[in-house]
Amino acid sequence: MRSLSKHFFNEKITNGSLRLTEDDLQNDDFTQLLNVLKIQELIFTEASVMSDDANGENFWIKGDLTLFSKSAPGAELYFDFTDKSPDKTYEFELSGVLSQLRLATLLNADILPRHSLNAPLEAVDPSFEKVEMVYDSAQQNLRFKTLESTVSLDIFQSLGLALEEVRFTFEHSYQTRQAGLTLSARIKIGKTNIGIQVELPLGGSLAPVCWTFRTTTMINLSQGLHDIVTFLVATQLGQQLPGGSLTATLPQQVAGMPAFALRDLEIQVNPLQPRIQLLSFAIQSLADFEVIGGFHIRQTGVQVLMTFPGGNLAYALSVFGLFSFNDLVEAELVLQIPEGNDDDWVFHMEGSLELEDVHDLEKLPIVDMEKLELPEEWSQLRSVALQELEIIFDPKQ
Repeated sequence: MRSLSKHFFNEKITNGSLRLTEDDLQNDDFTQLLNVLKIQELIFTEASVMSDDANGENFWIKGDLTLFSKSAPGAELYFDFTDKSPDKTYEFELSGVLSQLRLATLLNADILPRHSLNAPLEAVDPSFEKVEMVYDSAQQNLRFKTLESTVSLDIFQSLGLALEEVRFTFEHSYQTRQAGLTLSARIKIGKTNIGIQVELPLGGSLAPVCWTFRTTTMINLSQGLHDIVTFLVATQLGQQLPGGSLTATLPQQVAGMPAFALRDLEIQVNPLQPRIQLLSFAIQSLADFEVIGGFHIRQTGVQVLMTFPGGNLAYALSVFGLFSFNDLVEAELVLQIPEGNDDDWVFHMEGSLELEDVHDLEKLPIVDMEKLELPEEWSQLRSVALQELEIIFDPKQ
């Protein structure tokens, strides 16, 4: 590995241009970078060498690059001589923003691995502007990331998943031999515009057999449950639920709650058909759900899971919320909505909890401590571990 300095690079600048080859740096990581980019040399125009004032030994090479036949003005090659691995003289990072880039360019350069499930995206081959490229020699990691976008994709529009403002992030670690390709976009849930991440498969024995859409934050729905109902109609899934919609399937009081926030949305899509293979989400409200007089749960939410084994719909629908025993102790209750209208509702408690007073059990519906005829000593208990709780309710009565 050659010993480098600012003077060395300044001496190589000719007419504002700086050419860097494998022989100039004699560094295995730099050689790997050239091989990955399929170039013989890095050529900076309008080149300059600048010191890093915060770390006196370190410095930048700055200038304009051309990569993949696209310009990257103001690119930087940073040399780090201070924060480096013990077995290295220095480490470096190359960064720049390409004016334009297509995924096909990365595919044809064998940088982005091909996968049969990504064929619909390859067929559209959108052009992305302002794509940041970073190569970090310390981690032997190459990343491409769209900084802003007006790209739209309608390949899943028939599923109610029209993608707007699509960006991509591709990251490849040559150290661990792992790669990941993710799209970020915006989709409509009813009248609410939400951000979503889409994970695409890139091969390997454990690679998924679908595209996976996910949300990463809780999103307030502008029209509450109506947004979800509209979205399920657009996906053509809502009509397959009993009663033809989610509203008809939920308890009437829950369906009438005015405000909901969406979280934990996951959609698995086979892009070749295309069809939805799994849809899962939760919606959360601040409203109370009064099951019967004196028994209500607060911060009511709904969890929905829809899958399609053998092409037929299988669904699980639950209502969840908090039941308060006292000001300090709350239990999370979950109600699995039965498929039949005549079936009982069964609430069960998630996990276990500690009560400081056995009489807190009287907060439960129809629990009368005197009628339970418990041993007299129980009334003196100051610590009760509630391990299991199940409440069966007949909604017809």
